[in-house]
Amino acid sequence: MVPDLPGLHLQALHSRDAAEAYRLALVRDVRGPFSIAAEQVLDAASLAKLLGARRVGVPSWAPRAALAAAWRLHVVAATPQLFDLALGLPVTATSGVASSG
Repeated sequence: MVPDLPGLHLQALHSRDAAEAYRLALVRDVRGPFSIAAEQVLDAASLAKLLGARRVGVPSWAPRAALAAAWRLHVVAATPQLFDLALGLPVTATSGVASSG
């Protein structure tokens, strides 16, 4: 089962791709900051398909409440605010990286 939370999305980046981006930045004459991210955005539907799992709708307050309780009991080191932050992360644009290759 994959939780289908509102705002759940991520961009996975393989370590080899990150290493290649770093290598290219070293050997080419480039300047400025770089945002390296996977082009495809993974959401609950794509994660469920990838894992051969079923999506289950979960309101975001439920895992946040569980995390808050675990945080207060010193069971986990992650605060509920970190959960909020994770659900609110923006998607990184990759068009600039692709066009500079």
